[in-house]
Amino acid sequence: RMDMVMLALTGRDGKGFDKVLAMIDEMVENLKAEQKDDDQKQQYCNTQFDQSDDKRKQLEQSIKDSETAIDEMEGAIKTL
Repeated sequence: RMDMVMLALTGRDGKGFDKVLAMIDEMVENLKAEQKDDDQKQQYCNTQFDQSDDKRKQLEQSIKDSETAIDEMEGAIKTL
């Protein structure tokens, strides 16, 4: 019985799963390369999000400053 199992695992030529293992190794290498690319893209996206957030904050402050200036001008107009 054990001989039959060994024969099934190794195949007729004795190489067994060499082809499958080689394919798995290749797949692992491809996944590592893809992960490296994903990490770089994530870093780029995080930088872009930070820059966009900074710009949004600047624009919000500019709007507040403009609203304050408008309120002051309206007050000055009322006093005239």
